Amino acid sequence: MKRLILASKSAARVAMLARVGVACEAFASQFDERAAEAQIVHLPAEQQALFLAKAKAADVSAQHTNTYVIGADQILECEGVVLHKAENLQQLRDKLTFLRDKTHVLHCAVCIYHNHQCVWEAVENAHITFRNFSDAELAAYIAHHGTQVLSSVGGYHYEGAGLTLMDAVHGEYHTILGMPLLALLKGLREMKGTHS
Repeated sequence: MKRLILASKSAARVAMLARVGVACEAFASQFDERAAEAQIVHLPAEQQALFLAKAKAADVSAQHTNTYVIGADQILECEGVVLHKAENLQQLRDKLTFLRDKTHVLHCAVCIYHNHQCVWEAVENAHITFRNFSDAELAAYIAHHGTQVLSSVGGYHYEGAGLTLMDAVHGEYHTILGMPLLALLKGLREMKGTHS
């Protein structure tokens, strides 16, 4: 396969690919996700995630011809409500309070663009149930981890202290971290066979 780009500067996604030996460059998309979110609220959460993943990949693909570009995005849904990243600690507190003692779904989309066209896509889901943690536990969590987790759609790092908020998890590890890696590796193999 020729040159490969990840349309993201996400350290977690870059590290995921590096750990499994997928060499790629990383370029942040200039696509305005926040503006788009208001325009796609009518779509099911899975389709919102796929729309955003494709938009980011398309933006980077337009700047790099004859290149494979990976786009990924994750949407959190709980009881029919789509939640976005908290912008401050108060929003983080409100979000985690809402998620407490409930099960939420992480809809994680990934796609591959080549010469401005989507040539492969997938969406995988993970279900996470939060325990009924106390207000004191929540306050301690936010005091210790708050600013570190504002970049996470769920307000937690699954690979870290976020696990202490949970009762049950159903889903593939990398999907929870923000990219369905097993599906992506399969897609990359398919692309290599088709476009080698």
